[in-house]
Amino acid sequence: MVAGFVWLRLTGRFSRRRYGRRVRQFLEQMGTLWIRAGQILALRSDVFSVEFCEELAQLRDKGTGIPFAMVKEIVESELAASIDTCFDEFEEQPFNVTTISQVHMAHLRHENVWVAVNVQRPYARWTFEHDAALIRRVVRLLQAFSIHPNMRWNDLCAELDSLMTRELDYRYEASSVRHLRKKLRKHGVDVHRVFTQYTSRRVLVTEFIRGALMSDYVHLSQSDPAKLAGWLATNNINSEKLSRRLFRSVFRQIFEDNVFHADLVPGNIILLRNSQFSVLDTRNVGSLESENLAKYRKFFEALTEQNYTIAADIFLFLASKLPVVEIAEVKSQLVRAFRSWETRTHIRSLPFRDRSLSKLLHELNIITFRYKFETQWSMSKLARTWANLDASLECLAPDMNYLKEMRKYFRAANRRDDRRYRKKALRRVAHNLVDALEFPKQLAENDLFRQTIIRRQAQVFQGSTNKIGAILSGMFGLLAFGTLLAGAFLATAFLDQHYDVALEVVLGNQLSHAVSVLPQFSFWAWIAILLLVFGLFRVFRRLTKSFRQKEVRVPEARPAV
Repeated sequence: MVAGFVWLRLTGRFSRRRYGRRVRQFLEQMGTLWIRAGQILALRSDVFSVEFCEELAQLRDKGTGIPFAMVKEIVESELAASIDTCFDEFEEQPFNVTTISQVHMAHLRHENVWVAVNVQRPYARWTFEHDAALIRRVVRLLQAFSIHPNMRWNDLCAELDSLMTRELDYRYEASSVRHLRKKLRKHGVDVHRVFTQYTSRRVLVTEFIRGALMSDYVHLSQSDPAKLAGWLATNNINSEKLSRRLFRSVFRQIFEDNVFHADLVPGNIILLRNSQFSVLDTRNVGSLESENLAKYRKFFEALTEQNYTIAADIFLFLASKLPVVEIAEVKSQLVRAFRSWETRTHIRSLPFRDRSLSKLLHELNIITFRYKFETQWSMSKLARTWANLDASLECLAPDMNYLKEMRKYFRAANRRDDRRYRKKALRRVAHNLVDALEFPKQLAENDLFRQTIIRRQAQVFQGSTNKIGAILSGMFGLLAFGTLLAGAFLATAFLDQHYDVALEVVLGNQLSHAVSVLPQFSFWAWIAILLLVFGLFRVFRRLTKSFRQKEVRVPEARPAV
């Protein structure tokens, strides 16, 4: 009852913007984990109204600073050294504060560089764990009343647990910075350095990059466009060129590098001179499984080439589990959504949001949610990346044609793929050539090693062979003896049939009777049978003797060439 009432309030009356604003303010007061949960739910415009999701998308983590004495104690405890030893300047007033951390500007003494020192607040872990436990109780309540079971609420909790781990240990962010810095250098995008010798679980020291935040750009474009135009001219920044660089960098991060900044909000983008940019806050770095990445790229390529039927098929393959529905009907609705979006991308007079990629994904989510497709919360980072990209592009290049830019990107991406393939092929040929030149030497070495191994194992092998040889020698000896007896019996039968011999005197009555019942053969047939029996006797005798040998000859080692 309570859960149903809460859900109705969220999807009904809270769908209006003013109620969404109240929810946003409440979540901001609750702390970082609740804010992150709200930001993830903001992507579900298929469940909530667009106005409500827009309010949740504006969630920002804001907090009050802690005294500098406490900051100093945490830094010195984590670095096992005094602040004066590491820094010759350390500003006491933080320039950014959240509910779990605050950032101070400082100057490293030995490296002679300005840095940003991110310090985790006391009791942050306890706060996160307490909030996570409360969120799990809410999830259990939703599951108990079977409220949208296809939302897979447990997976949402798992995503929040993963996020909590990264938020509470700055070493994860340090690793992400190094990885992303290496990848984005190829895009011409700068990422601040991390100083690992001054980084620990609760302290992160990174390079301080001077520039203007994209959020300041957005604010100035609305409050004072003339001042913004002057600033752009002074710093040689072309907004359209900047937007294309941002667009292509995000696509390359996802489809080529498989390492993408999952929290690329305007507040984490620094604008630099000459239409360059840098990124901040790399805690949330996402990647896809290789299979999903391949499907996702094929989906976008089909969308770009206007193969909408194929795009619909691939989009359905991306689902973790298909519900019992009429697939043809779902596909037809997906194709209509693709065609409608394509038409809107060419109408510049429409608002950018109606022409954006986020709008298309929103419409696709509405269709799949209507047919009770299961939600994949693991894709929430990617969805957030698209939403944040659109938020920046809306301000930088409101006239951008998404479909056209996607075509340009994939043409360039395919050329880069071809170059990478040719380089790999050349390296493979060179590697094979070196292997061919080294082959005689490797062959001699392998032969030497093989002979050494054989000699070392000869004693064990000899003992094993002797045991087996004794068994086989006894077996063939019995066969030889049996063959000899059979030959003697057949010889008496031959003498009885072709020569009048008194068998009873030699063999007795029983054996004489057995010889007499044998079929009649001609003289030469008997000779052939006796020769065959004699040949078998010799073979069995020879095998008996050969398996009695106890020595095993080991091949001599040949000198290496």
